[in-house]
Amino acid sequence: ASPLPLDLVSGSGGSQSLGGPADSAGRVLVRRRVLLTDIHDGRKKVYFRPRADSIARITIASADSAGVEVVLEDSAHTGLPPHAVWSHGGSGWSMVHKFPYVSGGMWLSFHREHRDAVLSGCAAFDLLLQTAPLNDVSEMARCPRSGGSSLADLVRRALAGEQAQEMVAASTGSRFTEAIVVSVDAPSLVEVEVQFNFLLSNVDVWSEESAPPRPRFAPEVGAFGDAGAPLNAHVVLRLRLPAGRHILRASHEPTLPDGGLGASETSGCFPLGVVIRHTLWSMTAPAVLASPAFYTPVSSKSELVMVALSPMRKQLQPLLADSAASSATHTREAAVYRWDSDAISTAVRSRRGHGIGAGSGRLWALPCRLEGAPGDGGGDVWVSLGDQPSPPWAGGERPLSLAPRRPWPPPPAAARTSLSLPSGPAALPPHGGRGAPPPPWTGPSVRGSGVPAPGPTPAGLPGKTPATGLPSQTFTLTHLTSWAALLVLVLCVSRGTSASILERGLKSWFAHLLEPRVDGREMASVVEIAPREGTARGSYGSTRL
Repeated sequence: ASPLPLDLVSGSGGSQSLGGPADSAGRVLVRRRVLLTDIHDGRKKVYFRPRADSIARITIASADSAGVEVVLEDSAHTGLPPHAVWSHGGSGWSMVHKFPYVSGGMWLSFHREHRDAVLSGCAAFDLLLQTAPLNDVSEMARCPRSGGSSLADLVRRALAGEQAQEMVAASTGSRFTEAIVVSVDAPSLVEVEVQFNFLLSNVDVWSEESAPPRPRFAPEVGAFGDAGAPLNAHVVLRLRLPAGRHILRASHEPTLPDGGLGASETSGCFPLGVVIRHTLWSMTAPAVLASPAFYTPVSSKSELVMVALSPMRKQLQPLLADSAASSATHTREAAVYRWDSDAISTAVRSRRGHGIGAGSGRLWALPCRLEGAPGDGGGDVWVSLGDQPSPPWAGGERPLSLAPRRPWPPPPAAARTSLSLPSGPAALPPHGGRGAPPPPWTGPSVRGSGVPAPGPTPAGLPGKTPATGLPSQTFTLTHLTSWAALLVLVLCVSRGTSASILERGLKSWFAHLLEPRVDGREMASVVEIAPREGTARGSYGSTRL
């Protein structure tokens, strides 16, 4: 993470490596994980000077974003209300400001409240910030000569295995939603990625089950590709799905509603891209690698962190330019690998990989793959060799994206995972999924009864014995009676320090034990959905969704 700069207007304000300073027209694009230190009690103000008739969008996402307050202040340090605000669930939130006129500079104020005097006020989060004149926005939303495509067409092409990217026309309105039906015959991991322009669009993707209603899982929000391309941001939703039919939805709306982008509600075009990836989640399938570095360039002076997701405790090791990670940490269904800055610099100096031409920025692509993995499932990690990213896109025709190859395991020959669109309006429940009849069950029935059999549960789900050979976690009335008797005995025998500690420990254990059954688990940006209604639990903690 990089420290927050002093300003976004001067060459000495510390914003050069982040994408600043702003040019003479007020254009600037920042896409970086930043650090808010506790030097000033968890507070920091960044000065910038927007031009009249301009727009600014600000997003804080991931990590500690839920505990960070962001306020735009005028020159008198008075908070200004945003034009529009969006929540990204547990992934953060966004706001948009429109400046018809400006008198003096402004301050972007960050604050993390101290709820415990002993704890640190530091916070790390992803900061996405872009400012531009409204004239630029009108040029960016100009339709091509072909007239533009539709989100439904992009989804169809993505389901066919393409990386679909087009200018999408707003002929029927700039707010639109498209449904994606995923049918899997075995536990699978599905990744849905929607790419967009950070200044023009707000995009969301979520899982929507009709019977019973499921919690809404928020996708990751982050940077995508080169900063100078029209597609410079994305949302990614990864789901571990049991066998069955699942409904996902993708929605789009403009950052400034009611024609605020300089075009009417039914005119203009928006650059969008859709990619849908899937693979089996089994003991024989290779691990899935996840990292922000697979979507956007990283600095040669920073560390690279990568997560390998797999139900196998012993996984194939990822290699970056044929070099192993500097360190690794293994958990039950994931492993975290880290390459320090020296390892990345050494790999670049060895000239492994190839150069990438991306405007004024200098990029070097390092190959990334799983050691010994069958098939061609490797990708690239792009390393930025320059001190400043490419300037942001301000309109005009150019390739919609410039991004690394995403490593993804090739589907095995025996895979039985299918992705499909609904056949008609009657194939989907109403938007929201509540009150609609459940989709027809296509699996086998329980022998001797007319009740459909529940779908298979991925390894490691509560209520099932994991395929890794771990013992069952079923808790019976006998266990409860035994532990209750032990608790009463301890409280009666002693009131000393050891008894108090044991009492607190047992109370905590009972509180955890009597919680509602866990229905999903969010781990390393992967949400697991089981065939029962409940909550979601993280591998590094528990979060109720």
